[in-house]
Amino acid sequence: MMCEGHFSGSERLEVVEIHHHPQLLEQCCDILNMEWPRSKTVRLRSLMMSCDSLPTCLVLVQSSEVLGHSKLSPIPGLPLGCVIHSGSIVVHPEHRGKGLGKFLMAKTEECAKRTLPASGNVTASERCRCYSNRPVNIPPPPTVT
Repeated sequence: MMCEGHFSGSERLEVVEIHHHPQLLEQCCDILNMEWPRSKTVRLRSLMMSCDSLPTCLVLVQSSEVLGHSKLSPIPGLPLGCVIHSGSIVVHPEHRGKGLGKFLMAKTEECAKRTLPASGNVTASERCRCYSNRPVNIPPPPTVT
């Protein structure tokens, strides 16, 4: 699955699943570690867990350069649901303030809706609202019994 879109005129941006583009792993790891430092080995291992179901790591790419990252994670106890955590959305510091976070969030939501069946539920953490031009569905967390 690839979520393509044009942004700001002629700039072609793509949001792609990182597990289909392993050549982007190092760049993605570096961007994530700029924001949330972590062992490179642990970070790469986490990114390499991305798959077609969930969890799925998405990267915002322009001309083979990684500009951002987001992650869709399963919701424990809710097999037809996924969550977009604000702690998984990051845009490279040099590209912030251009609306790329909103673009990435919109494409992440589109990808989530394509990943889940029609009866699925996409939620976002509270802080993700700043990336959205519309209200984001944030139901209460499911209770697991």
